[in-house]
Amino acid sequence: MVWLAKEYRKQANSDPSLTLEDFAIQYAVLPDELRPYDPNLAVEAECSIALWHGTSRARADSIMEEGFKPKKVGKSLIFFTQSSALARSYANNRAKNERDYPALIMCCINLGEYNNYEVRQLQGAVVYAFRTECIASDVVNKVTGPRRKERQRLEKQQQRKKKRKKASEQLTDVAIAFNSERAGIAYWINSCLKLDDANKIHEEHEVVGEIKEWFEDQMEAGRFGFVPDDEMMERLGQFLPQYAT
Repeated sequence: MVWLAKEYRKQANSDPSLTLEDFAIQYAVLPDELRPYDPNLAVEAECSIALWHGTSRARADSIMEEGFKPKKVGKSLIFFTQSSALARSYANNRAKNERDYPALIMCCINLGEYNNYEVRQLQGAVVYAFRTECIASDVVNKVTGPRRKERQRLEKQQQRKKKRKKASEQLTDVAIAFNSERAGIAYWINSCLKLDDANKIHEEHEVVGEIKEWFEDQMEAGRFGFVPDDEMMERLGQFLPQYAT
C-alpha cells in the first residue's frame, strides 16, 4: 500500500486530472485503503495515517495510560515514523534498563486532528514530528515487543553494555564530539584505553577512519555534541575486539 500511495502521488503530480478513485480502479484496490498511506490524502479526507513509535516497554505502559507526551511541554516534539525498522532501532536504544525491553507501537493518527506537525527525512525514512501537549492513547492499534530469542539476545547485549558502562566509569576525563577530527579520535582512544607508546593508535589507523566515518553518518542523521562514552566503547569493541569488555 505504501508503494501504491507513492505511485499515485507521482502520477497525480504528472497528471492533475487523475483522481484517487480512477487510480484505485487500475490497481483493484479501494481508495480508502490508500488514504492512510499518503499524508495529503489523509488530511483531505480527515482520516488516519499509519505510523510507528519506538520506545521501551515501561514507557509503552505509561503511554497506554497517559498518551504520548513530549519530554518538555511546549519545547519538545513527539516523533513517529512510517518505517517500522527505524522505530525499532529507536526502541532498542530506549530500553537501557536490564529489566526493560524495546517496544514498538503502531498507531493510526488523524492528521486533521493533530495538524501541528513537521515532516522530515531521517535515514531514508519519513518522520512526523508533532508539536502538541499530548496525543491520546486511543490512536494506538497495537504494541509489540521482542520474542523470546530476541529478548535473550537483548539481555546479553544489556549485560555487555553494563560492563562497558562500568569500564567507562574508570576512563580518563576525556570527551569526544561528533565533529572531532581523526587526531582527536586517536587521542580519545589512547587516553581512554591507556595505551602505551608501543601500542598507541595513530590517526592514520583504519579504526580511526571507521569511527570518523560513523561520526559523519551520525551528523547527517542530525546528531551533534558529545558522543556518549558507552557508544564509543561499543564501537571500539566492534573494531578492536581485543579491548572489548
